[in-house]
Amino acid sequence: WVYDKRACNGASFVYFGTLPVPADSEVARVLIEYTRGVLDALGIRNGPSHGEVMMTADGPCLVEMNCRTHGGDGTFVPLARALTGGYSQVDATADAFLDERAFAELPDVPPSPFRVAGQEVCLVCMRGGTVANTHGLDRLRHLRSFVSLDTDVEAGREVEPSVDLLTCAGSLILMHQDREVFEEDLRAVRQMETGCEL
Repeated sequence: WVYDKRACNGASFVYFGTLPVPADSEVARVLIEYTRGVLDALGIRNGPSHGEVMMTADGPCLVEMNCRTHGGDGTFVPLARALTGGYSQVDATADAFLDERAFAELPDVPPSPFRVAGQEVCLVCMRGGTVANTHGLDRLRHLRSFVSLDTDVEAGREVEPSVDLLTCAGSLILMHQDREVFEEDLRAVRQMETGCEL
């Protein structure tokens, strides 16, 4: 996975989403080897991990390593299962404890190409104010690639311009078998953000 962070609302690193990275890409090959080396150096042999690594001109640079699954309240699990053809980090962890045979059958790295197109979309507020209604959020739920929406935005609530992960308006999971459908829906979301229509 790679974070999509951009300058927005006067901040340098606003989260716009999290995109899957194919395991057969050059950057993934480098990151997989590097991350496994970090886990070995830390003595982590069993269980899930969530690491953040920056790619620099000199190669990968560790930001953090955690002995846990990816966060996000698990909203990524349906997308991960669809991308890989049936499993996620959470499923693999459960299988490691409960189903030795299923765990042994997991591939060393996720399959490429992915089975679907999709990503987590961080909803970006372009300006602050009081939410008049949630018609835009209702529109998101009717997109053809919609999977889930995690937000606490409601009518009457004050929102502020997104400047970091905590000020995003929510997390939207989009995925579809047809990449064009997914990309069309993603463009629609970004247009809604720009027009303050969420």
